[in-house]
Amino acid sequence: MSRPTGEGPSVLEAFSRALDHPPGERSAYLDRAVGRDGPIRAEVEGLLAALDTTPDYLEGLAERLLPGILEFLPDDLPGPGDRVDSYELIRPLGAGGMGVVYLARDLDLDRSVALKLLPPHATGDDGAQRRLIREARAASSLDHPHIGVIYRVGLSQGSRPRPYIAMAHYEGETLREKISRGPLPLDRVLEWGIQMARGLGRAHEAGIVHRDVKAANIIVTRRGQIRILDFGVARLAEDGMEDSPAAGTPGAMSPEQTRGEEVDGRSDLWSLGVLLYEMVSGVPPFTGRDRQGLIRSIREEEPPPLESLRPETPPLLSRVVRRCLAKRPGDRYAVAEEVVTELALALATEAEGLKGVDVRGRPGVA
Repeated sequence: MSRPTGEGPSVLEAFSRALDHPPGERSAYLDRAVGRDGPIRAEVEGLLAALDTTPDYLEGLAERLLPGILEFLPDDLPGPGDRVDSYELIRPLGAGGMGVVYLARDLDLDRSVALKLLPPHATGDDGAQRRLIREARAASSLDHPHIGVIYRVGLSQGSRPRPYIAMAHYEGETLREKISRGPLPLDRVLEWGIQMARGLGRAHEAGIVHRDVKAANIIVTRRGQIRILDFGVARLAEDGMEDSPAAGTPGAMSPEQTRGEEVDGRSDLWSLGVLLYEMVSGVPPFTGRDRQGLIRSIREEEPPPLESLRPETPPLLSRVVRRCLAKRPGDRYAVAEEVVTELALALATEAEGLKGVDVRGRPGVA
């Protein structure tokens, strides 16, 4: 894919910039940036349509194409060997509308980190910088074994300052990668579900709603420990910043989130229910031919019972998923700790030899 002649943005640049706008404003942005017609407009709209139809499309696309993008835009993005303050970039890990993430080396402390940078075109965008700072603010205020650790947030030195967040780098796989290979063992579903609920519960206690709990934002470390990442669209209870309540990924949104309503921790528990469903069955509970079809399914349809897709599903686990996916927030669990309690009971009931054992003491569960 080559850069077009003239002063307008390339397809990749226009696509990335469009993602910084709410869905309802992207068409107007493209009118201004590339016009109403032409090959660039058609390609960008095709990418946006694919993103709406398959919510995790962007992350997968970026993982495959980012090395080529770095060569394609050498003046706009730093590459391996470049320095950002005391961090030396090693290789790209992924990208999206909210930033580019690199594996980097902290030269001061001699440790690996995941370094998140704003996209170059957004470096001068105060709103994008505030979102990046908010992610660090949200995540760094939480001290919990199932939430990703933030080391530092800063603005790089030099002629082209770049806001960045330095985060712990975890060796392992995203939950999305694991689910892509098929349904997961039920004991893993229960153990990891408990860990995710505990992490979300800690965030909710601090007044933080994640708003984008999805498989691509959950890392499973090599030791089998869950870490919840990417608080880029998190909403802080005390945060007066104007923001779109509908921020997030369509496939993980609760019904109230798709309507742009204010959300609380029960919306995150809906998203947890989506994850549990996918982990058990290997397929999402709600689908649609396009974004509107997906949203209609979320608001109006009931997913097939897990027992019909996987008969050995523990009844308690099915009950947890059904309650998490209740259309009305008031019909869901009030707090994440209630989910922890029921999943722990399901784990104790299903696992052999656990009679009389305190499930909370299991490694990686407490």
